[in-house]
Amino acid sequence: MSVPKRHHFVPEMLQKSFVDEAGLLHFYNQRTPEMGVQSTKPGNLHVRTHLYSKILPDGTKDVALELRYAALEGVTEPIFGQLISASVRGRMRCAAPAARPFRGILCLQVLPD
Repeated sequence: MSVPKRHHFVPEMLQKSFVDEAGLLHFYNQRTPEMGVQSTKPGNLHVRTHLYSKILPDGTKDVALELRYAALEGVTEPIFGQLISASVRGRMRCAAPAARPFRGILCLQVLPD
């Protein structure tokens, strides 16, 4: 298994909700204003190398937290899809059983270890 290095602080599943017809996100980087508004794939934005990695005493990287986030993204992606669809229709509702994993990802984001 390869060790994930590119960790997104805005999950790709959320970024994909805002792409254009070509599957690209548009962004502006204030450090390079001469470039103007640019576009790229969601995997290239809001990402840092080893953002969630923990350096162990032996110097290796523990990516368990990133793997946990990735697993939760897979479970919560359909729920976010429901919420976005409901929002577009003006009806923000989510079935209680479907919301359970969603609460889990929010708790991981908010509560300290």
